[in-house]
Amino acid sequence: MKIHEGTKGADRRPCHWVQPHTVWRWDLDDLVNGLCSHFFRNRYEGDGVEVPEHMTLLKILEIVRGEYESYGENAVWTWSDGISAEQDTSSREWARGVILRVLPGLEVPS
Repeated sequence: MKIHEGTKGADRRPCHWVQPHTVWRWDLDDLVNGLCSHFFRNRYEGDGVEVPEHMTLLKILEIVRGEYESYGENAVWTWSDGISAEQDTSSREWARGVILRVLPGLEVPS
């Protein structure tokens, strides 16, 4: 964490602020759960939400970070509660494909 000094407001009042840094260690499954949480957690048929086939690494990490900040490490995976096994599988396959296009080194050979 770092404490910054500067000014704020139109009158440039002196202020200090904290800039915390969080280190995340996500494996492929964690990233999959984060993307799926974002795109499928509250999805319903005909909602018009487009699921992208390609995403930049930056966009993936922004989305996943947001999901983990919103739901926490112990609840991101709950995105799949109440959906069919087929939907779960197809959603995870989509997310794996999107992620592995930009981070192929995350795939662990079986």
